Amino acid sequence: RKMREKSLRPAYTVHQFYHTEGICQRIARSDVFDLMSMCVIMANTVWLSIEADVGPDTSASVVEIPWMFKLVESVFCTYFVCE
Repeated sequence: RKMREKSLRPAYTVHQFYHTEGICQRIARSDVFDLMSMCVIMANTVWLSIEADVGPDTSASVVEIPWMFKLVESVFCTYFVCE
């Protein structure tokens, strides 16, 4: 009986808690936004592995870290904050 009740319930989606009007809810419901976020997350995991292999020593000060590492980390941080 419980299985039947579970199968008859609508699937859970966080979208049901979003507002119904406005640009932010339209962006958050967008398939393009979902895909872009997944791609950025995957790129971030690849970058973390690259940084772990060839990145600067963890004891290096911020001044000693090459600009490329600072730039990429800033881009990811900015995207995730805005997301």
